[in-house]
Amino acid sequence: TRTYAESLFKNHQKGNRNETEGREIVGYHDQFLPDGGAHRLFRSLWWRTYRYLQVDVATQSEPVVLEDLRGAFTAYPFERHAQFESSDPELGKMWEVGWRTARLCAHETYMDCPYYEQLQYGGDTRIQALISLYMTGDDRLVKNAIETLDESRTPEGLTQSRYPSWLPQYIPPFSLFWIGMMHDLWWYRGDVEFLRGYLPGVRNVLVWYENGLSPSGLLGRQDWWNFVDWPQDFDDGVPPLEKDGQSSMLSLQFAAGLRAAADLEASYGDPARAAHDRALASKIAAAVYKACWDPTRHLVADTPARKRFSQHANILAIL
Repeated sequence: TRTYAESLFKNHQKGNRNETEGREIVGYHDQFLPDGGAHRLFRSLWWRTYRYLQVDVATQSEPVVLEDLRGAFTAYPFERHAQFESSDPELGKMWEVGWRTARLCAHETYMDCPYYEQLQYGGDTRIQALISLYMTGDDRLVKNAIETLDESRTPEGLTQSRYPSWLPQYIPPFSLFWIGMMHDLWWYRGDVEFLRGYLPGVRNVLVWYENGLSPSGLLGRQDWWNFVDWPQDFDDGVPPLEKDGQSSMLSLQFAAGLRAAADLEASYGDPARAAHDRALASKIAAAVYKACWDPTRHLVADTPARKRFSQHANILAIL
């Protein structure tokens, strides 16, 4: 049996990935059953990613001879063209780790991680796509992600949070990030002819969101999983909400999506829609400022109640 792990466990908990003392390996594994012949070759049926590898051998009347053990690297064939230099050697190490991660998370699609889910999430993928564009100039996986997520859209307009996947999941902000991904490709590559066919999908996402605006100008309660991040005070990744669902973060994400879409519409779509999107984005931003700005703390609150504050809300407000 070969067991693969990206971290070792102690009392069913992951800790520092560098620590091995008193820890055990738990993870995906392959089981091979030798037939007693010589010079046999055993391979997994799917590529494996690991930091730790454990081989357990059980024999009966005859010993097993392990002649060789090796791994062959596989990933999308990116070629690195960007360079980075710094007087701080630690940043150089981070650059190398980041590049290795970008390669390990790119195969026939982008993947959120090569060990666990191996799924193309819209939020993760936009970051990965930007790294690809900056580092390599290779936009093929970026286009593939835009096309694939478009194919996941529901009749009401949203994309699925991750696709391809046999298990549907919906994170509405990731549909906005899908629009942002198209804006990135337009901004850095200018591939208007490829992008033109996805404008109907962009409009459908925005209509779904616009239908959710409340009288205050902020978004009201939204369906599905409105994930933003994993701070301890976010309930399952969802930021603080008023009882009617109002949130500065979710509203400002919508405003950002509108502005990205407006650029696309102005470039190769409908100028009237571009003007509408820009005006609505400004209206939402003004509503958030009116409802959530705390003049004593000089911060934007997470909700109109102005009881909780986060980096997330204020970064989005600045953007």
